[in-house]
Amino acid sequence: MDDAAAAEHAEEYLEQVEEAEALAAILERDFAVRSRATGRELRDLDVLRSDPRQPGDLVFQVAVEVEIPFEAGLRVALPDSTAAAGPSSAAEPGGGGGPTSLVVEHLPKVQLLMVLPPAYPAAAAPHAVVHCAWLGRGEKERVNAELARQCDENAAAGGGPMGFFLADWLKNELLAFLGVADRGELRLGPPEGVAPGVQRKVVAKTAAKLAAHDEAMRERAFNRGTHACPICFEPKAGLASLRLACGHAFCRACLRQHAEVNVREGSLGAIRCPDTACRVALGPADLRKVLPAEVFERWETLTLERSLDQVSTGGRRAGRSGGLTEKKKMEDVQYCPRCTAVCVRDPEEEAALCGTCFYSFCTLCLGARHPGTECLNAEQKLEILRNRTKNHREVQAEVLRKKRELEADIAAQKYVRLNCKTCPKCRNAIEKVSPPPAPRPGPRPGADGGEP
Repeated sequence: MDDAAAAEHAEEYLEQVEEAEALAAILERDFAVRSRATGRELRDLDVLRSDPRQPGDLVFQVAVEVEIPFEAGLRVALPDSTAAAGPSSAAEPGGGGGPTSLVVEHLPKVQLLMVLPPAYPAAAAPHAVVHCAWLGRGEKERVNAELARQCDENAAAGGGPMGFFLADWLKNELLAFLGVADRGELRLGPPEGVAPGVQRKVVAKTAAKLAAHDEAMRERAFNRGTHACPICFEPKAGLASLRLACGHAFCRACLRQHAEVNVREGSLGAIRCPDTACRVALGPADLRKVLPAEVFERWETLTLERSLDQVSTGGRRAGRSGGLTEKKKMEDVQYCPRCTAVCVRDPEEEAALCGTCFYSFCTLCLGARHPGTECLNAEQKLEILRNRTKNHREVQAEVLRKKRELEADIAAQKYVRLNCKTCPKCRNAIEKVSPPPAPRPGPRPGADGGEP
């Protein structure tokens, strides 16, 4: 350490340490001191007094939570229809793509870095910059220029500590400075140092991080509070309650009883928000939080089975114009007769192999696979094929061909039973053919009185 430089700026260095101690007491975990030379955090501030650092080595780092001046939250516009998954996402009226905006109540903290020169705070201004994922390149440059202007004005006016002043300005005035308060929305700009071809992907990731951070902060605030359950009317702590995706909150005990009873009875359609004005279906994320593991597993199994059954019935979905579009069908889905796992049927051999219990079975009689041996007659096979294609408006060409072949075969067998007999020698079906009728005899000569 340069003793001459240390002696020259000893008073300024002591003021820097005192400012660091004051900021640490006020901001607690949102404040840190780092070494400019190593980049490492200096956790023990007492050491800064007993073992002074090289002048100009201290860097203040402040995490600032920006205040949102709207009670309903801040609308974040996503450029180029960038979709961001999240409970607060919203789609534009009449829009056809993904959500074009999301509403957040909390923004990720802005990181303020202050590099302290040796003569700070008396005779020099700190170099202050911000790092923030939701600010575009141009916005960061504007903010950094404003911070530099404020620091220079402070130094010209005689100096003084700037850490708390800059953090307070970012917290309360940043959105107004950027015009967000006037527009009523935050526009995600192009990220810094990113090629134009990948900017959309980066913005999409930023939007997803905003939505995830907002949801985590809402959940934290919810867990810290107390909420009255609308079912049992008892006040419950936040950790004993659950806020559903629709926004309504109930105690976990009531939600568990409500969901568990319906799962055990197989009434999956009744597992909805208990609020009579809402009735939004409970999703897997909410159910996983309240149901025991074995009950949730049963819910997953029932949901999968009913989804496959619904799809295999050949339901159509309507397009925007009201017409019918692509038909969804899974006619090759078969359930294992042993473990009820989902299997894929081989339509040519009418057999399937279970991937769970490795049982190879016939998909017609559901017994063990018996290649080369008929298990059902033609009428029974036709009935199975009719059941598989029941309620289908369109059937696969192969299934339709099999149906027609079996129908023709059954008609032929019925005709044989009614009109044919078995040949005693070759056992083939034979039909008695009646001889053609004899020609009618003409009038005999002389019968009408003519010449014989």
